[in-house]
Amino acid sequence: METENRRPAAAHPRLTAGSEASGDQPLKREPSHFADRELVLIYIAKRLSEALEVESAFTGDGLDYCVEADEYHGGFLFRTTRTGAFFYVAVDEEGRAEEVLLRTRRKPLTYELRQRH
Repeated sequence: METENRRPAAAHPRLTAGSEASGDQPLKREPSHFADRELVLIYIAKRLSEALEVESAFTGDGLDYCVEADEYHGGFLFRTTRTGAFFYVAVDEEGRAEEVLLRTRRKPLTYELRQRH
C-alpha cells in the first residue's frame, strides 16, 4: 500500500486545497464562503478513497460544498475515535446534495444526525 493512502483526510492535498471543475471556479469552498448561509453536515466519509469519490461527485454536479477533517466515534463493542472527512452544504442545497449522494450509492446522514452550523 502506498504511503499516501495512509495519511488522514486532513493531510491529503485534494481535501485541503480547492478543486476545480473544468477550469471553472473551485466548488470546494472555505467555511467563510458560506458566511451568510447556514451549513448542514450531510455526509461523513470514513476513508480517503470514499472522501475523494464524494468530492468528485459534488464537483461534477456543480455543488458548492465545504469539507473538513474531524473526529467521530465508531465501533459497537469497542468504541474508538476515528478521523473522517465531514461534508457540509448550504441548507438550500441539502436536497440536491442528497440526490447526488444517493445517485452514487451513498447514504446521507439521517436528519437526526445532521448538524447545522
